[in-house]
Amino acid sequence: MTERRPSGRVARVQGRPAATPVYHAIPSEGDGLCGVNYGEIRPGKEPGATAAGLLCRLLLGWKKDNPAIQRGVKYLSELGPSKTDAAMDFFATQVMRPVGGDAWTPWNRKLRDPLVQSQKGQGHEEGSWPPTDVAWSKPGGRLYQTVFNLAALEVYYRYLAIYREQDVDEAFPEQPDKGKPPEARE
Repeated sequence: MTERRPSGRVARVQGRPAATPVYHAIPSEGDGLCGVNYGEIRPGKEPGATAAGLLCRLLLGWKKDNPAIQRGVKYLSELGPSKTDAAMDFFATQVMRPVGGDAWTPWNRKLRDPLVQSQKGQGHEEGSWPPTDVAWSKPGGRLYQTVFNLAALEVYYRYLAIYREQDVDEAFPEQPDKGKPPEARE
């Protein structure tokens, strides 16, 4: 079985160990399984915050078969991609891709095809998407919408698969500390 190594550790990012427990206080605990749902300002069950929270959990080292991750993925899968919230789609796609399984293929199809079809194809707007009525999209405008939509579409190419040891070894071939526990590394 492949070991899951948090992305920051792979890239040797130094951080304060005390920062992690502060993060763990953010999720909603009302669903009986801490870490499934998240709110933007206070604990809750908001799709965009849930997608971002689950992605943070994955990047902090939670395994993809963790029950909270699986329930969160199920929740996002049942909702499907948003037609208006590009940030939610971006974060949820980054969760769905590495978790894979039965959730990824339908999610990808439901997100990719409509996004490609709705991209402007001519004039000065070519290659962009118009803003939606979502809180952050309107003030961010066409640039905001286009950046998040493109980033969601690039998830296959741009981001290292966080659960595949071979990908980590290929991306960071010279790791003199490989195999040592984090506390024993330089």
